[in-house]
Amino acid sequence: MKKLWFPLLLLSMPALAQDRMTPEMLWSLKRVGGEELTPTRKSVYFSSRQYDWKTEKSSTKRYLLNIAKGTAKEWTMPEGKTIFQRSADAWYSMDDKAIYSSTDKGKNWKQFASLEGADNVRVSPDGKYIAYSKEVLVLPVNGTDIYKDLPKTTLQAYTDLNYRHWDTWEDGKFSHIFIMNVATGATKDIMKDEPYDAPQKPFGGGEDFVWAPDSKGLVYVCKKKVGKDYAQSTNTDIYHYDIKTGNTTNWTAGMMGYDMAPSFSPNGKRIAFTSMKRDGFEADKTDIYVMDYGKATAGKLNLTAGWDGHAEGFIWDSTGSSIYFNAPIK
Repeated sequence: MKKLWFPLLLLSMPALAQDRMTPEMLWSLKRVGGEELTPTRKSVYFSSRQYDWKTEKSSTKRYLLNIAKGTAKEWTMPEGKTIFQRSADAWYSMDDKAIYSSTDKGKNWKQFASLEGADNVRVSPDGKYIAYSKEVLVLPVNGTDIYKDLPKTTLQAYTDLNYRHWDTWEDGKFSHIFIMNVATGATKDIMKDEPYDAPQKPFGGGEDFVWAPDSKGLVYVCKKKVGKDYAQSTNTDIYHYDIKTGNTTNWTAGMMGYDMAPSFSPNGKRIAFTSMKRDGFEADKTDIYVMDYGKATAGKLNLTAGWDGHAEGFIWDSTGSSIYFNAPIK
């Protein structure tokens, strides 16, 4: 092996010298980004961005890749629209405040709804509701919010040690989840008057709340603690909001660490999520749990209990019988 390895190493050196990375070569490389799987999970949308190092401008092309065949077909994004969701029955796009829907894969669009100041917009599978997040004032901190007759005051009134979260000052506003009835336009803050954030701060996004496949409920992640208790705790929980009754239930009560990343199986019968065991320990092992969807008392199965490793992310397979996950090894 030594006699073979040394000549091979020498032969590779000239090739490496000829193919050195240059700034021009780096700029010419295309940046590929995955967007999402199709509802059938047989194809995937992705984008390819290329920069012109002379003009410092970029151009983006989008493709639909057939996973089985490995062939890609280019498609064009509708002008002026940003697609934020592709469902089995419709695509959804947002342009400023207006939300549009298309039932023919982006060829024709019609206005679906209108929202102002909305983030992380998610349309229910049946198309009847829209969930989104928006900041609302719950605990006034700024003097102008506390003393309406003093519009020039610069006072900030803090009554708890948790006056700053990472690089952001507490201003008394919290990110709440709202649900709008498309037919009536009625909107409801499902966390009304609660001094908690969903999605979580500072890194949470649309992955922190997901619609149930039957559109009868919404599952979201939240750490319902305030002040010093909030700062010291890592105990997030997964909550279920029932559309019909308006009731919210904690589905991971008694699980004391991070409960995150809720994801429904394709058939909607089960929900999986990640969880850490201990409160206050950010570097605890992350396990993947599965439970039957429908009631908080359903048993929770730890799929990775017997595996001495850390699960960083997961996805259901198309049948709902298996889960793929990422993990660092050695």
